[in-house]
Amino acid sequence: MTLGLCGNQSLDELQRLAVKHFSDVEDKQLPLRDFSEDEMFKGRTGAWVKIVPAKDLKILKLLWPNLPRNMEFYKTKPLMYVSHVLGHEGKNSLLSELIRKDLAVSCDSSPCYYLQDQFSGFQLTISLTKKGEENLNDVVRLCFAKINCINKEGYLRYVWDELATLKLLDFDNRARSPAMGVAKALSLQLGKWRPDIDNSVIEDLIRRTFMQTDWDEDVIASFARLLTPQACLFIYTSKVNAGIDDLTVEHHYKTQCKHEPVPDAVLQEWTSAAPEDGELLGHPHKNEFMPELPLTKFKKELAED
Repeated sequence: MTLGLCGNQSLDELQRLAVKHFSDVEDKQLPLRDFSEDEMFKGRTGAWVKIVPAKDLKILKLLWPNLPRNMEFYKTKPLMYVSHVLGHEGKNSLLSELIRKDLAVSCDSSPCYYLQDQFSGFQLTISLTKKGEENLNDVVRLCFAKINCINKEGYLRYVWDELATLKLLDFDNRARSPAMGVAKALSLQLGKWRPDIDNSVIEDLIRRTFMQTDWDEDVIASFARLLTPQACLFIYTSKVNAGIDDLTVEHHYKTQCKHEPVPDAVLQEWTSAAPEDGELLGHPHKNEFMPELPLTKFKKELAED
């Protein structure tokens, strides 16, 4: 059990109230369920999932659902680096190339976490144009050409530093949150806190979302290189799919859909994808307007604590 108290009393008084009202709650020493041996979507990646939506959507989502737990790397944030590089919108970006070819109008990327943060995932979501729907394989090829470019170029410290600076700015300028919401969030984080695994200290629970102080190229590489076609689900949501044969009805939401493997030859083609003539894909250029901030701020505050 975890508990967060919210009140205008002093910390000593809140502690007294917690002891008085909750000390009789039995600690049954029940461990968190271990999902580490489970593999979601086992045997189902490297495949298309085609969905017929109720709304008029044209969305392609590349989802990697079986990435390892990475909460112990919260000071490096490897998936945030990957998300930043794949989702940026300037020169050399995936989005600029998709727009130039009239294949898409937007592109978003983000990591995701589930099963008590014992697994992580990553998703790349693209809003397609009509031409993009007609050339899905080319859209996917561009995605992997971008990923392969990043892995080939290596992982750049200035990109990571810029992302760390943005995190620090967010922390220093965050809006005041309702106290009840903060108490609930901290209680939930306590339930997933595993100092035996991630070597974290309890003071980090408030700021771990913003902390990015430990550059580690090897950790970033270990996650970025897992974004392969074979480990990906290609989720295509469009009214166009209504014309597909052998659709099934998903039992939760009664949505029509179809799961079909991508041919091995196509997966191999995407695995070795590279930019073609005229395609500009790579890391974002250095942002000359980024302020220079001391990224040791969190480390100094922790030492003072």
